[in-house]
Amino acid sequence: MYATIAKRFYSPGLKQQIERFNCEICQLNKAANVQYGQLPEQHADLVPWFSVAVDLIGPWKIDVNGRELEFTALTCIDPVTNLTELAFIKNKTATQVANVFKMLWLLRYLRPYKCIHDQGGNFIGKAFQAKLATWGIHDGVTTSKNATANAICERMHLTVANILRTRYNNAAPNFQAAVEEVKQALAACNHAMRCAVSTALMNNTPGETMFYCDMLLNIPVIVDLLSMQQKRQYKINENLRRQNAKRKEFDYRIGGEVLIKNTDGRKLDPKYRGPYPITNVYTNGTVEIQRTDAILRGSTSDGLCCSIKSNG
Repeated sequence: MYATIAKRFYSPGLKQQIERFNCEICQLNKAANVQYGQLPEQHADLVPWFSVAVDLIGPWKIDVNGRELEFTALTCIDPVTNLTELAFIKNKTATQVANVFKMLWLLRYLRPYKCIHDQGGNFIGKAFQAKLATWGIHDGVTTSKNATANAICERMHLTVANILRTRYNNAAPNFQAAVEEVKQALAACNHAMRCAVSTALMNNTPGETMFYCDMLLNIPVIVDLLSMQQKRQYKINENLRRQNAKRKEFDYRIGGEVLIKNTDGRKLDPKYRGPYPITNVYTNGTVEIQRTDAILRGSTSDGLCCSIKSNG
């Protein structure tokens, strides 16, 4: 608007007035790429065994000689060393997941301080939460749309799918043989990920980083965890700098108002909902707002639990 008017006319303070003007209808219905607020600093973990990230695979369905085989598994990863464990589960109930998690990780490795997981019913269910409480493990639930919080699990699932697809496409003679083939592929996947050299681990494998021993030869390996953490921290800081350079500085305050991005609507539905009053602001980039029926927490970064746009 300003560029159109300023081409032929001049009015003192016109640009500032246009920038301060907010049309409520336009804010709710027009798509905007502006992201408000600087993202907070993040720190790369240094200590192995401090936390474990868990997630579920499947159910993936595979046709075997005209019969359908369903594949479901629990995955556990140490975020520092990328050490991975996988195991079949019969169903996705909280009780089954809790029991497999205990046998797969808790009884084999050091007790973690925190368990990172999404908001799936199998993880926030009573049985799984009781298992964490019994072992004294902090519950590290992620927001419902935070795709990056548990990204290491999702990347590992892609590796599992590739190995299953490669090994499994050799036609099995019968259904039971197909089940055994999937189990062998799962074991091969565990071995492949434990022995895969990673640049993020300073050209070490997850097994070497965790156990200080070569995964193929019986020789000791020296791992510099501090250098590995510093390298990761540099990448985190650089990514954060690039993201914040694209964002508009804005301070969220208690009593202010925000709009929530409407991600589930149709093409011509309003792009935002609200405004909603801010009830609390946290230092980790999370804003707490009051809705008509409940209090909702969401990150100020776009694409997380609720994408927040300043209304003012």
